[in-house]
Amino acid sequence: MKIKHFLLGTILAAVVGLSVSAMIGWQNHETVEQARLSGKESCETKNKPNSAAVWKEVYSTPDQLIAGVDAIVLAEAVNITPSRVAYSENSEDELPFELVAFRVSNPIKGAKSEELVYVERAGGFDSEGQPIVIDFDGGNFEIGKSYLLFLKQQEEGPYFYQVNDQGRYDVVGDDLKAVGNDETDKVKGFFKNKTVDDGLRMVEEKFERLKSEGK
Repeated sequence: MKIKHFLLGTILAAVVGLSVSAMIGWQNHETVEQARLSGKESCETKNKPNSAAVWKEVYSTPDQLIAGVDAIVLAEAVNITPSRVAYSENSEDELPFELVAFRVSNPIKGAKSEELVYVERAGGFDSEGQPIVIDFDGGNFEIGKSYLLFLKQQEEGPYFYQVNDQGRYDVVGDDLKAVGNDETDKVKGFFKNKTVDDGLRMVEEKFERLKSEGK
């Protein structure tokens, strides 16, 4: 299995040129580099990845997330197909995208029940047929599994993209599971230990209130 860390130019090409993603690049963890140079690198620091996703938009509250996206759905992944490929400026790196079709079971905003919505995300297979693993957005979607998704419409074309890592909650049994374990993230914290039914109800209530306030 092939895991690649892409250069800033690659991701920028994907976002600016193709308008298919919420990512704008990678940045080095300054704390890791500073620890290495000072000789105080712990085992925990040493084993951390040396790059991290940078998102175009990060939300401080659930209200901001709900008001800022174009669609909110509980939906089942039903099909995954290859999409397009972005290249770095020197064409040495390539970043494939895949198109995931979801059948909506519970629409809250911007979609209808039983409608198919299409989400384009980074990942898939490169030109050599090797899998490209992108996991900071929650990783690959699985056909047959359901997700609570917060989506934005692409600038061009009919497809959506996952707004950021705050915009995906896997359905695990009766519960919602956020991407990662960031205890300081108030948006993800809003869904912590919530059942699917409770999460949907709370989002619907907030959406209706925000709509009545013209937000």
